[in-house]
Amino acid sequence: MDGKIARRVFSDLYDRYLDGEITRPPSAGITAYVTALLEQWCDITEDEDET
Repeated sequence: MDGKIARRVFSDLYDRYLDGEITRPPSAGITAYVTALLEQWCDITEDEDET
């Protein structure tokens, strides 16, 4: 894959999933993964002491 194709694919995916208005709930696997991470590590958006 050359740079032009990679850039176009990236832009298309960004527009579809990050910049679009369509929202989908995360899959069960993603939810479980994030839950496991938060059990191990604090959520930095909720860390008032910024540790």
